[in-house]
This record gives sequence, C-alpha cells and structure tokens, in this order.
Amino acid sequence: MVAHVVTLPTLAAVWAARADADAFVRWGYPAFAAFLVWTFYGLLSGRVSLRRLERSLFLFTSAWGLVYLVYALYGIPDPALARQEVSEGAFPVLAALCVLSHIFFDPKPAGRLCALLIGTATVVALPMAASALRNPQAQFVLLGFLRMEAFVVALASWLYAIALVKDHLAEERVASGTDALTGLLNRRGLFRAFDVEAERARRYGHPMALILFDLDHFKQVNDRFGHASGDRVLRTVGEEIRRTLRPTDLMGRWGGEEFLILLPETELGPAVDVAERLRYLISGIRSEAGPLSASFGVAAFSETDNLGTLVRRADRALYEAKQTGRNRVVASTEGAA
Repeated sequence: MVAHVVTLPTLAAVWAARADADAFVRWGYPAFAAFLVWTFYGLLSGRVSLRRLERSLFLFTSAWGLVYLVYALYGIPDPALARQEVSEGAFPVLAALCVLSHIFFDPKPAGRLCALLIGTATVVALPMAASALRNPQAQFVLLGFLRMEAFVVALASWLYAIALVKDHLAEERVASGTDALTGLLNRRGLFRAFDVEAERARRYGHPMALILFDLDHFKQVNDRFGHASGDRVLRTVGEEIRRTLRPTDLMGRWGGEEFLILLPETELGPAVDVAERLRYLISGIRSEAGPLSASFGVAAFSETDNLGTLVRRADRALYEAKQTGRNRVVASTEGAA
C-alpha cells in the first residue's frame, strides 16, 4: 500500500509534465495508474488474493515494459532521445521485473521468466539490429539497448544464483533439524518449518491447522518392555503416520512420545478428520508392546499465532482429551478465524 501511495502521485506528476510531448506517457501512464488503482482496491477489499495480485502485477508490468521498450526503440525520431529513453526508462523497468520475479516466484520459475523476458526484448530489438547495418543512427540506439540488455542478463544471472544458494542453505538448515530416533523433524526443525508455512499462510490468506498428539500410557511401555522397545514403537508410529500424510504436511517429534503435525491449506474441521483417521491408524498398529492408542489436540492457525501460541491451544485440547478418557480427538476453537 505504501508503494501505491508513492507511485500514483508520481505517475500523475510525470503525466502532467510530459503527456503533451510523449505519446507513451500520454496513454501508457494512465493505463498503469488504472491497474494500480485496481490492485489497491483488491488489497483494501480483500476480494483478490495477494498471490493473484502478485502474478497480475508481474504480467501487466512485463507487458507494459515491453511496450515501453518498443516505443523507445521505434517511436522516438531523435536517436539521442531514443537511447536515453532506453537507458533511463525501459532499462529500469526490465531490471525491476527481474527483481520482482525472484520475490514473487521460486528460483527456477523466476529464472525462466527472466529468460523469457530477456528473450522477448531481444526479439523486439531484431528489426533495429537489421536497420543498424545501414543506418548509423540505428547503430547508436542499438548500442544503448545492448548495453542495457547485458546488464539485465548479468543481474538476472546473479539473482538466480543467489536464490539457488539461499534455497540450498535453507534445505541444509531444515536437514539439520531432524530427530535422530525417528528421522522426523525435531523441535528446532518444526520451528523453522512453521515460520515458512506461517508466512505463506499469512501472505496468501490460506488456512493451516496443527495436530498435537501423544501415545497413551507410554511410560508403561518403557517400564514393562524397556526403552529399546519404546524407541521401536516411536519409530513405527512415526513411519506409519508419515506414510499416510500428504507430501506438503509436516510432521515432527515434539518431545518424548509427543508428536506434532502441521497441515497447510487445511481448515479446523478437515484437520479433526485427519486426526480421527490417525487415531484409528494408531489403534491398528501391532507392536511388540501390544495395542496402542493416542490422544489428540487440534487447533487452527490464526494470523497472530506463532508456534508457541498455536501449540498451547492444541496442548489444552490434548489435555482435555486425556482427562475425558484418552484415545480421542478434541479440537480447540480458541483463536479460530
């Protein structure tokens, strides 16, 4: 919204000063301003998701920037002014689009979009390159374009490399956050994973839920059959449940016999259904310690939550499940949207 407040008056000021002398400013700036007004309305009303706004902004600005480039190359008779417009007008737009692509998209899609944008700009300049063979003025403008394009290519390459390195480092950080016994995320890994999913949920207005459960009377398993047997039970439970979850779901060992599951894109009701299914699954596991059961607490994510507040609500629901007989699912409605 701050960007809108700054950009709209700037567009209006440039239009007032240059609309009479510059055809692109006369028609292109009002079109861009109208698009920004639409995005501003979408943000304020909440009727358009942030993800859609981001994609729409990138697509519109890409088309707008390429039209701007065509105008700068072919619509200005004076070669000096044309080269200046390429360097000071079209170039910043294309550079900004490369930056935006890496903000709005993952590294590989962003890299492909940058390549497509640069390739399209090259195709746009081909007629200029052909005329440059016999027209010194066209050569002057073309050299300005080639210098601009070389910089944009270098910028896009650096952005892509940096994004890949950041993704690799993030993967290494997540890999270090695993539980040695079960191979699931440990508490540190869960905090990191939650931060990523919570940011995505807040950004796009998507739901998320958390399931917290622990095995009933697990201390008796360790006391009667030994800790080695208890460890095998924990591994088995973790493996069986992980196998039934979606690839996007995140599961970790919260501590002892307590497990935590993050369910992105999931409302409270469907999360309770998942917990019931897992409760039934655990009751069917045949272990060396005999029949197993578990109690579950479920809570829905809200925008103000961190992992601690969300776990506390789920833990209160889990405590209620234990107090009312164990081997059951209780959902917390605190903080639910």
